[in-house]
Amino acid sequence: MPSTEEREAQPVMEEPCPRCGSPVVLRYWKGQFFTKCKNAGCAFGYDADNRGNPQARCAACGTGRMQTTGRGRVCADCGAAEGARPAPERPKAEAARPEGLGPCPKCGKGQLAVRAGAYGTFVSCSERCGLTYSSDEAGVPEGGVCKACKGPVKKTQRGSRVCAVCGTWQDERPAAPRALGEPLPPAPRPPAASPDGAPRPPAPKPAKCPRCAQPLKAVFTRRQKWAYRCDPCQAWYDA
Repeated sequence: MPSTEEREAQPVMEEPCPRCGSPVVLRYWKGQFFTKCKNAGCAFGYDADNRGNPQARCAACGTGRMQTTGRGRVCADCGAAEGARPAPERPKAEAARPEGLGPCPKCGKGQLAVRAGAYGTFVSCSERCGLTYSSDEAGVPEGGVCKACKGPVKKTQRGSRVCAVCGTWQDERPAAPRALGEPLPPAPRPPAASPDGAPRPPAPKPAKCPRCAQPLKAVFTRRQKWAYRCDPCQAWYDA
């Protein structure tokens, strides 16, 4: 029976390394056999038995070989982690159906056709002018018909409806998102009233200080009446 050193010198794969083309040989370290590419700059390898056969197959691609790394076991071929499952296949957009819906009302050059995508059927222009909207299999727009130009209406992510041709909003247009750091609008001031609920009397007419002839400031005091105040003189006057 050949020793471990002799087995390490012999390639264990009939085909060369899929990454660099160098031979893949058997290695032994801390009670575990594994394969490793002889190229020092290549990281290809996988967990194996004493004959170089892979210990586990990748559940994601079905043909890969599992390799133990510092982050756990991953597939040496597709890179999927251990326990990963194949990604569900999403239906691809089909080609335009032969039955057209007429010329594009936006560009006037292309033809509208019903297509099938991952989220259902939709209508788009053959010239890729940007006109697209969700529809049923017959091409009827889900958002209805525009009240301005009678064009197809599409729904936005916020649930509003806008015309795909002229851009007219069919419902009340949603408020634009506030920019980061933009100050909030001032809150409306409640109507002034006294503590007992009686309406505040109207403010007095503008007046000037009899000492310095500067404009007086009208102030509604705690006594529920208006008074004049002169800031330069620090004086108060009855209104």
